[in-house]
Amino acid sequence: MIRSCGLIGGKELRVDIPRPELRALLKDRASPIWVDALEPTEAELAFLGETFGFHPLTLEDFARPVDLPKLDEFPNYIFLVTHGMRMDDAAGEMRKVELDSCLGPSFLVTNHLEPSRSVNAVWERVLKNPQVLARGSDFLMHAILDMQVDQFVPLLDELEDRMERVEEAALSEASGPAVLEDILTIRRQVLTLRRSIAPEREVFARICHRDIEFISARALVYFRDVQDNVNRTYQLVETYRDLVAGLMEAYRSTISTRMNSIMQRLTLISTIFLPMTFVASIYGMNFERMPEIGWRYGYPVALVIMVAIALGMLFFFRSKRWL
Repeated sequence: MIRSCGLIGGKELRVDIPRPELRALLKDRASPIWVDALEPTEAELAFLGETFGFHPLTLEDFARPVDLPKLDEFPNYIFLVTHGMRMDDAAGEMRKVELDSCLGPSFLVTNHLEPSRSVNAVWERVLKNPQVLARGSDFLMHAILDMQVDQFVPLLDELEDRMERVEEAALSEASGPAVLEDILTIRRQVLTLRRSIAPEREVFARICHRDIEFISARALVYFRDVQDNVNRTYQLVETYRDLVAGLMEAYRSTISTRMNSIMQRLTLISTIFLPMTFVASIYGMNFERMPEIGWRYGYPVALVIMVAIALGMLFFFRSKRWL
């Protein structure tokens, strides 16, 4: 599906411009155009390639997912691939949402294989306020990218809240396999964020530190602000990665402490029963000439001795604060 809008003569907003008229408007630099493609068909890709003069490699990237962000420069446009993140509620995992942008002298073409919240939000903004489009195609691309980067913030806030809850659970006596599973899930999501954001830092660095023909000096200042947001997001993700490592260590320490406590109790119990077992083993030997064997009170005395040993050891352990 392809939708389009344009500011004819820099004044009149037109939506869903007919394709023949769209080709004619490309020659008018005073009429900025935005074309948005959602899951384009082969015929629609051919139309985009023919109308805007896109390279076959660009059209190939339009048709399939691109794993890493990138910036390609062509004579009549630049091709930019960026990724947002979305929480998959069904699977509880984060996944990348790709956005392809082709920026020319007076046009912007966006392409995505699934609905994009940032694109839809800016589209609604343009319909309500055409001046967003009047500023130029480079400012329009900035608005979309800025919103795409801003959508990392609620994901990071959610991760932070989850890490606080998991930290409390990891340090509690009730921590168990479920806590470990939560830690591993957060760790996987943080790594997914890092793999997405780290390459985008390089892409925005190229945009902001090179003289790109289709991005004006006025718009470049705003792109640098987006770069700052990307860098801050990356730093937060790096901090979260360290925090997740700390959560794992806290969980292991809690489990180790609990195991040590259990082993200490078992050791004390074994220590108490060891002399009792020693007494019982002596009088359990089957020798005929044992003085106490024929004694009338031998059995109760042996029991009293074992109980006295146990109580004496318990008193000793408590005095040493081992219990």
